[in-house]
Amino acid sequence: MAKSAVDPAFERALAAEIVASELLRMRMIAVTLPVLLVADQALFLFARPAIEQFLQRPVPTWLPLRVVSPFLAYEVGALALLRYRLARGKSFPEMARFINALIETSRPTYILYWINNLAGPHIAFGAWPVLLYFVFIIASTLRLGFALSAFTGLVAAAGFLGMFYWARGWDLRIGDAPNYISKAAIMIIAGIVAGLMAIVGAPLEDPDAASHAVAAAREILAEIDRRGLADGPWPLRIGIGLHIGPAVTGNVGSPRRKEFTAIGDTVNLASRLEQLTKSYPARLIASEAVVAKLDGEAATPLGAVPVKGYAEPVGIWRLD
Repeated sequence: MAKSAVDPAFERALAAEIVASELLRMRMIAVTLPVLLVADQALFLFARPAIEQFLQRPVPTWLPLRVVSPFLAYEVGALALLRYRLARGKSFPEMARFINALIETSRPTYILYWINNLAGPHIAFGAWPVLLYFVFIIASTLRLGFALSAFTGLVAAAGFLGMFYWARGWDLRIGDAPNYISKAAIMIIAGIVAGLMAIVGAPLEDPDAASHAVAAAREILAEIDRRGLADGPWPLRIGIGLHIGPAVTGNVGSPRRKEFTAIGDTVNLASRLEQLTKSYPARLIASEAVVAKLDGEAATPLGAVPVKGYAEPVGIWRLD
């Protein structure tokens, strides 16, 4: 499939949007870390006797400061560097984004290391830092890149599972290992899901959004076929629904959790079309609005069908 030339202005605008989104994500983390540090340090200052009684051993008073402050210093430094580059119109290098994701997502692993040394693996892997992996996976949606979200999930899974086996002396025969392996698998899946919904035409306008969306969908299906994933012992079946129209896009959510997404009737109908791929012999179904904007694309009409949530039947087309 031939690749069309990319408008340099579009590339510059997209790079600026990525940097702005990274800036928002890092601000959120830079604000969250001091709150976490103060809360944990207060616990060690004012409830240390209770903690020592529970653990049956003395604990360092300033342990939270030792554990969290290096990451806080890193985040503040990275945020300052990003602001510096943004002020000079520079983008965030792709390799630096992956390195940053690696460092940030390794924080829960580092915390688990300290808790394991202090209290042992049973308490460490039942403590709250395990949930931090999912916080970073969710925050990866603000990176505006599927590869980065998937990479975040992979780093989280590797750190969690690696720490588990390290804490158990690398004994691969441990009976409860499947439980921890399944948690690591969920982290990987969560990272993939965090970057799976594709939005074409936002955050920047794209006059050829329909054709680009169809091309991307077909490349996904072609890659699955190339790898033979649909014919293995656990066949992978993917259904894709495409619709085009107005939607509300942006960083949606509360101050505690934000993500770049799209909402509205356009998104709802695309989701309904995706569900229809289970009922029709088609992996890629598009609405009439999408087909109308395509230039000579092969499309097979499937007729007007009832769609949940819509009073009138909706015309759908098969594109795969």
